[in-house]
Amino acid sequence: MSRVGVLMVLVCLPSLAACDNPMTRYKHKSMTAEASLTTRKMADGAKIYFESEQSSSSSWHGGAATGEPIPFDQYTFPGGASFSMTTHDAAPKDGTSAKLTLDSADAKVAPVLDAMFMSFGPESFFRYTYTTGAGTGTGATLTIKAEADFDPSTPAMHTETYELKIDEATQDVVVTGPTVTNELQ
Repeated sequence: MSRVGVLMVLVCLPSLAACDNPMTRYKHKSMTAEASLTTRKMADGAKIYFESEQSSSSSWHGGAATGEPIPFDQYTFPGGASFSMTTHDAAPKDGTSAKLTLDSADAKVAPVLDAMFMSFGPESFFRYTYTTGAGTGTGATLTIKAEADFDPSTPAMHTETYELKIDEATQDVVVTGPTVTNELQ
């Protein structure tokens, strides 16, 4: 190789290394489909549950006799007020899947998943977090997040978020999202 050829390699190599690998980006982008489908399914399931007639058959509605209808001001998202569940202890890293740490058979988790018509496989590329607010009725809120750490060298994580709240005038569930932050990071 001539000196000019060596010089070109030395000049071009650092700039190539600084570029994103398009195949890695494509692979990570394809993994986000999992998050989009799963968070949307969770949001739809929670909305369907909230908008259906709720009864005291679940542990989320204390005080009423089993099977009795619940007044709207006591309606909740699955899990009741101030409930939270997370599928993984930490978000999966580097675009690899991680084993779920959520016990789907847990007495508090299983009814929530059933109410949303949800199930999780043994592994996923994202950590899913489901958190209800403290309110009920028109004060009920829900946040659903999917997080993956595609680039552990940065503190930011790819995050997709759905926010659910109740329209006070119509008593309908309003779904906002998905909001994507730190895309593919």
